[in-house]
Amino acid sequence: MNVIELNSLARKLREVALTASQHEDDAKLSMAQLMVFETVARTPRVSVKEITEQTGLAQSWVSKIVAGQCEDGVFVLSQDPGDRRRTIVSLSDQAQKATFRDRGVVDIDEALTSTFPHLSPEAVTQVKGLLTQLQHVLQDDEKHP
Repeated sequence: MNVIELNSLARKLREVALTASQHEDDAKLSMAQLMVFETVARTPRVSVKEITEQTGLAQSWVSKIVAGQCEDGVFVLSQDPGDRRRTIVSLSDQAQKATFRDRGVVDIDEALTSTFPHLSPEAVTQVKGLLTQLQHVLQDDEKHP
């Protein structure tokens, strides 16, 4: 596998994640919005600068997404007590409950089938197994005991 193939695979997997993350009645998120949301969900009390570094998105775009999600009640901002110049982004209580109660347990079968309609049910099962195996190989033992 080369870097072009890896980036292509990453885009396809991000599309599966985006599809699996959204309910039919949700406002549709862009890939950039999903990346910001995932970063805030994974890293509580994260700064815009850290989101920018983790996502690779432009800081102006991250700031715009964060502001919009704050207006929608998804994110809340607070001041870092250790550095008052730094603004911290967190999920609102409501968004956190919905994310981890409802959406965090959504199976990806439908998203895989939607993204890759040529896959048989057996192939979907195989892809899920391979993704699980990859996750276990790549996970950081300190973060995920």
